[in-house]
Amino acid sequence: SVQGVDDYESMKEVLTRRLQHDEWDDPQLILIDGGKGQLNIAAGVLKELNRTDIPVASLAKARTRSGFTDKKVESTKERFFIPGRSNEILFKENSEAFKILVGIRDEAHRFAITYHRKLREKSSLESVLDHIPGIGEKRKKALLTHYKDIDAIKNSNIEDIANLEGFNQKLAETILSHLQEVDEIAEQDEEDNAQRHEGVETDK
Repeated sequence: SVQGVDDYESMKEVLTRRLQHDEWDDPQLILIDGGKGQLNIAAGVLKELNRTDIPVASLAKARTRSGFTDKKVESTKERFFIPGRSNEILFKENSEAFKILVGIRDEAHRFAITYHRKLREKSSLESVLDHIPGIGEKRKKALLTHYKDIDAIKNSNIEDIANLEGFNQKLAETILSHLQEVDEIAEQDEEDNAQRHEGVETDK
């Protein structure tokens, strides 16, 4: 039900829906991908549902910290957080706990990325084309047959699209204009989401 790009609200909805399935066993541990902000969302859901008996922790990915003029590149470690403790928890990288927790996070990333790519390959192009005026099933099929993906259409030009059977210059202009607008909206959503999360992290 979340509108737009909002990681926090999406996380809240997923956790709420998962824990409301009484027919499923409770998770032994909820591991959240993120820092204190994401952990607070999960802890809030557990509190609202009166399920604080389920342990939860978050894992903030290691990242580099340097500027263009820095001679030395610094990097943080994988940081773990638990409710009620302000300081991060660090594990030795050769410890079993570290390997298990990081392995879970990396597998979740791999699964999500693979699934996202499949969705893009299968439906993104079709769904975008469905919202372009003048594109019916026949023209959509022609585009899907001629171009392998949405990027191929965006990298094409008005003349190439207009030369397809059943197309013309005006329709080609509409298609490229619409795809450009979709990109601009997506970029703005990502920028707004990043700024909003940065503000929440600072508050926390």
